[in-house]
Amino acid sequence: MKIILVNNKGKSWKQFENGFIKGFTFLNNKLLMEHEIYHVLYEAFRANKLNQKLHELNGNFSGVIQFQDSTYLFSDKLKTYPLLYTTIGGEWLVSDQSRIILDALPEYNPNEDAIMTYLALGYLHGNHTFLNNCNIVAAGTYVKLNQSATVHEYHKHIYKKVNISDEEIMEGCVTSMENAIKRMIT
Repeated sequence: MKIILVNNKGKSWKQFENGFIKGFTFLNNKLLMEHEIYHVLYEAFRANKLNQKLHELNGNFSGVIQFQDSTYLFSDKLKTYPLLYTTIGGEWLVSDQSRIILDALPEYNPNEDAIMTYLALGYLHGNHTFLNNCNIVAAGTYVKLNQSATVHEYHKHIYKKVNISDEEIMEGCVTSMENAIKRMIT
């Protein structure tokens, strides 16, 4: 397992005993910085509640944590800080820069479908990249790496339709805006 995290513009990666965290988040209206995020998530691993805990976090963060025999890569609900992963010679390579992946590959192998999707839509969806056998941690997911990569979705951006009045919609919008401003001030 090679983990090469070099993009320290804006927020910097913080290294811990078993991983790396970048960013900040809120949990129950409390601001958490990297060391607190690491401890909250590490405890979630131990309690087998990673999905639930990631869903509760509201902020901009990414991370890599090694726990037991696996390495976990996770992204916030917006994929603020990208993480890429691939295998080269049977070894996982994780990076926050595509150039690191490209330089490590024995040959350039483009993902033609992803390129066509990008040309048609202007973006890529899910965990696709322009390279075959190279993926990105999608928004609202975490990836468990061991012999293979297993993607777990903890947040969906598609919600069920509900029957509520215009007043309830406006009330919810005002509450959401006030909460967002409070988080920005914090």
